[in-house]
Amino acid sequence: MPSIVITYRRLRDAALSGGWIGFMILVFNFGPEWNGFHLGNFINLLPAFLARIAPPNSEANQQAT
Repeated sequence: MPSIVITYRRLRDAALSGGWIGFMILVFNFGPEWNGFHLGNFINLLPAFLARIAPPNSEANQQAT
């Protein structure tokens, strides 16, 4: 749960939609399976990856004066 909150705050700080968190919550069991792990489970890591590479305090977040 804390990782979802941290990722959400980081996405909002980078001016990205918080809707990406849905990919962390939903389960996608498609693709090849290996010891009970499906290749589609990597989609759950997409929001954390985006939060990691997005620049903080994006210019889209700033208000015009």
